[in-house]
Amino acid sequence: MQVKFPGPRIRKTGLAVLISMIISHYRPGEGLAFYSAIAAIICMQQNVHQTFHKGLGRIIGTLFGGTIGLIYLLTFPSKKIPDIVGLFVIAILVTIIIWVMSMINKKDAVSIAGIVFLSVTINHAGDLVPFNFALNRVIDTLIGVIVAFLVNYIDFRLKESLKF
Repeated sequence: MQVKFPGPRIRKTGLAVLISMIISHYRPGEGLAFYSAIAAIICMQQNVHQTFHKGLGRIIGTLFGGTIGLIYLLTFPSKKIPDIVGLFVIAILVTIIIWVMSMINKKDAVSIAGIVFLSVTINHAGDLVPFNFALNRVIDTLIGVIVAFLVNYIDFRLKESLKF
């Protein structure tokens, strides 16, 4: 077995994850580096154009899923884990979220919209201020997306400037 040195995308992803986690950790508010790192990993693609579109999908999905999750928590305030009726409502809403994202042709947003919705409604149903959680997840996601784009863009610009 031949061991290969990590390629450019792997190195750029690692750098984007590191920068995202540092920014998220030290930013004002309740930043969670985990969410920034996930966004950086998912958004880093082979080129700047693909990274931009993947990041845009990630942002759209996060905003949509987070907003619907926040509406659910404000409409159905409950304990930490929803009861059986709440679980049925959550399942119906996640189905609608996926359907809406598919209908508006946002393939890159489908999965993350459902995941963010579930994260907000199931993991954070007992939070005192659900708006803060939803807002902070959007901020952390934006950090990861923007950092992934910038790392890829700077790498692209360096390659362009080194061409003869």
